[in-house]
Amino acid sequence: MRWNTSWSKKELFKQNFRQAGWLSVGYTIALLLLLIMSIFSEINRMKESVSMYQTSFDTLFYYGGFIQVILLLGVPTLTGMVLLRFLHKQDASDFIHGLPMTRKMIYLNQISFGFIALILPILINGLILMFIYYSVDGAPLIYTLPEVSQWVFHSLSIALLVYAVSILIGILTGVTLIQLIFTMILLFLPAGFVFLLFYNLNFALIGLSSNYWLEQYIHHLSPITDMERLYTAQALSWSKVWIYFFVTFVILSISYFLYKRRPVEAATQAISFTLLKPIFIYSFTFCFTLVGGFYSFVFRHNMLLIIVTYLIFSIIGYYISQMIVEKSWRVFTKIKPYTYFFAGMLIFGVLVSLDVTGYVNRIPDTDEITQAYFIDDIYTFNSRQDYYGVKSGFTEDENIDRIRELHQQLLDEASRDDFMNNAYQRVRIQYELTNGNRITREYYVQEEQMNWLRDLSIKESSTYIRYTDSLYYINERKAQKIIFSGGNGYKELAITNRDEIVKIIEALREDRLQVYENETYTHNYLEIIMPGESDVYVDLSFNYANLIEYLESHELLDEAMIGPDDLARVEVFPILEDLYYYDYNEYQQKTEPEQIITVDDSEQVTTIFEHIGQYEAYEEEADYMVMVFLKQRHEPLMYSVGRSFEDVLTR
Repeated sequence: MRWNTSWSKKELFKQNFRQAGWLSVGYTIALLLLLIMSIFSEINRMKESVSMYQTSFDTLFYYGGFIQVILLLGVPTLTGMVLLRFLHKQDASDFIHGLPMTRKMIYLNQISFGFIALILPILINGLILMFIYYSVDGAPLIYTLPEVSQWVFHSLSIALLVYAVSILIGILTGVTLIQLIFTMILLFLPAGFVFLLFYNLNFALIGLSSNYWLEQYIHHLSPITDMERLYTAQALSWSKVWIYFFVTFVILSISYFLYKRRPVEAATQAISFTLLKPIFIYSFTFCFTLVGGFYSFVFRHNMLLIIVTYLIFSIIGYYISQMIVEKSWRVFTKIKPYTYFFAGMLIFGVLVSLDVTGYVNRIPDTDEITQAYFIDDIYTFNSRQDYYGVKSGFTEDENIDRIRELHQQLLDEASRDDFMNNAYQRVRIQYELTNGNRITREYYVQEEQMNWLRDLSIKESSTYIRYTDSLYYINERKAQKIIFSGGNGYKELAITNRDEIVKIIEALREDRLQVYENETYTHNYLEIIMPGESDVYVDLSFNYANLIEYLESHELLDEAMIGPDDLARVEVFPILEDLYYYDYNEYQQKTEPEQIITVDDSEQVTTIFEHIGQYEAYEEEADYMVMVFLKQRHEPLMYSVGRSFEDVLTR
């Protein structure tokens, strides 16, 4: 019997090698071509231009493009499919389980072969990378040993996790095609399910900060999203790598538990375990219902159509799941299980809509709040805080009460379908609480509703400016250069002196904290060059007294900004509806001379130039096209303005 068992193991290993060995060999060769050959090509490129060389890639996952990431997903999935193929064919299943081997032996034999088939290609290429690093001139300039270690362990953790999921699904089903499809679904399920759930909860929970939670956490929920991050040079944390190894062990342990109890006759069945069939049907139907909700969001349905869409998608999802389980089209008589689902969803929907948890109306008391934020440029705010760290919000009780008052106004004016209106602006209210928790709410508001902010003086406060303006995040001593530009290239001045750079930024910060009535901006800009960071762009205003005083005292103002001495004249044209774009020559050709208003008086020209930003309007709201001509330049600066601009002309 011992000889028969040993012989069976050897034959099973040979069979596995014939069926799945080509995947391992092919994966090894593919990595050699994608990774190793690309590195040699990079080394040759470096040797051709040593003085000008700069590495093209920040991570080894870049080499070979996205193909390497696709292989990291596809090869483990296919390996699991091939190794468990015998479970999906009745004859093969009967034969394998008829061998003088326990199910434990069969399982360990198959699993271990898959491990070897996936680990060897990665280790071989990792060793080759180390050999190249030590033996080839220039290789250390391309990559480092920590990057090799990172590539090996990150590849192994993801490959083995994907393989474990493929094994689990292969045991749960008796159809190879379903194993492939459901492996992909399960890998994406955590991130995809959370994404769909949050978007659907938006229909019921006003103020739900779904975007906040998705932006913060969704990329942690799936190996697929992690692979996308690897490709964009965002390495996994080592804790995440070890979590993946642990989850792989847990999944394979569950797979072994299920395999020991898997009926041999489950081959060719869509779901191998009878107990799991209703769980699959209801889970699939629920997810498909959520897809219907997202469909309604994409096409901006009203609430009645949303409910109808939920109903239609739930019915479609239910019968698709029944067809998968029964492997037949004849499932339309099975209505009773759907009624249970419908009743459950109805109860769930009513409870969520009634906000039984008090989520929607929850506004913390002032004494519970350590600091509060109002944010109307959420993407930029998140990006800056992720990179530079957290800036303090409103901490005084008076200001916190203003935020709470604004929160209540937003809540009173909000409706369930606001988040589907593209014309609305998304704003966020955020509280940091004394117990260490955070409350975040997001609302979608119309432009006229933003007038509340002016009444509450939130955006004019120094605290708001400091936590929203990039000028207060950067380290001025890291700035490399400041570039002034005016009039689309009419003027340009570069400041590289370290002391001048620091003083200009300090002056700008003082100016930005001031609140000016009728503050306007012209074609004068400033760019702060920050090596390794995002550059900072500032629209300059004539109200920036500290900056202008500094430039004047150093005799730089005339070089840095367009001023009164640079202005020649102003011409005002009636807006041409077919010429919303700014083309001076076409305006001249299509406008009668008597329709053009020309302003030559230097004081009036200066007044127009300094205040024109107050009157800018776009497309259908525009009535005039104002053209400001600069000395020694043919093409004017062009502004579309509203009818209120007539007040300036009469001054």
